Amino acid sequence: MKRRNVVIGVILASVVIAAIVIQATFGVGVGGGVRVDPKEMPITPHATRTFTIILQSPQNDNFDVTIIPGTCDKSWFSWLENPWVRVVPREQKQLYLDVTPTTFGEFYFKVRAESSRGDPFESDYIWLISEPPPTPTTSPPPHKEPTCIGLEPNLPSPQKIMNENAIKAIKWKAYACDPDGDTIWYRFWQVGPGGEEWTDWTTSNEWTWFADSIDIGDNVIYVDVRDGYHHTDSTIQDYDSSCNRSYTIITGEPPFCACLMPDKFSPQGWGEQITWTACVADNESAVDTFWYRYLVNGAEGRGWSNNNRWTWTPTIPGTYDITVMVRDNFFGSPLTKYPDTSDIEVTFKKYVIGW
Repeated sequence: MKRRNVVIGVILASVVIAAIVIQATFGVGVGGGVRVDPKEMPITPHATRTFTIILQSPQNDNFDVTIIPGTCDKSWFSWLENPWVRVVPREQKQLYLDVTPTTFGEFYFKVRAESSRGDPFESDYIWLISEPPPTPTTSPPPHKEPTCIGLEPNLPSPQKIMNENAIKAIKWKAYACDPDGDTIWYRFWQVGPGGEEWTDWTTSNEWTWFADSIDIGDNVIYVDVRDGYHHTDSTIQDYDSSCNRSYTIITGEPPFCACLMPDKFSPQGWGEQITWTACVADNESAVDTFWYRYLVNGAEGRGWSNNNRWTWTPTIPGTYDITVMVRDNFFGSPLTKYPDTSDIEVTFKKYVIGW
């Protein structure tokens, strides 16, 4: 009795194994399915390869075949015929799918067949190995060196440093070109009374130099340019081209002379508009900004302003002393730290306003 059970068990096992072998042989299985040939394909970008889609069904059926892109771009796929097909039993139906990748890398996709009976079949992962083209055997043409064209500051020379704590920010911009369109690198440096100042190599063609009192005198600003394909030996110069500009920083001197004149002679009646004009002499008048403040008998007439003219309309008869206070930008903003301090002042005395 036990021997019969063993024999029956062996027969059943053999049937199962035979069924597995048959299914593996047909690929899509005795119950139907979809498979793709080949399962892996090497290809270069923008080249087209064709895959064969094989469908099988145990009964008459209609299939709508679609692509599951996976890591591919769905725009890479193109059917060579209508992907809606009818399959009869014991017959394999073939479709053809073109794939054209546009980039390098390893990608995968699947094919899905949706039965009109609602039974979906999916293929295994299909791998697309997209590799770059081989390196050309010919050597590329040599890189040409970039050329420095110019170097420009945002403020003209000379510029004035007013006192030992002042800083003048001067923005420099370099101009260069490279015949090959390579990325250009820039290095700025300054040589002057205060010593030397260098920047690191950068792709920015702009640099701000913060000049202060130690830079008073004649300076030279340089910019070196390179593209990284030449002069890489550390024993020689490490730039391809260079430009430079001379630039002078001067010390500030206060104005030394001032005058004040009205547009109408004294006396004048009250309610009359009288315009006062101040003049000033300064050794750096080409680069200085002057500030003016008007007083009437010592009281505020008009606060600090860059306008050297002031229109006064007296309303009370009397004798007035009109004073103008003048200074350049030594003291910084005139409305903040030193509102009552001037470099020089002048007074027009005894201006008479009558009835």
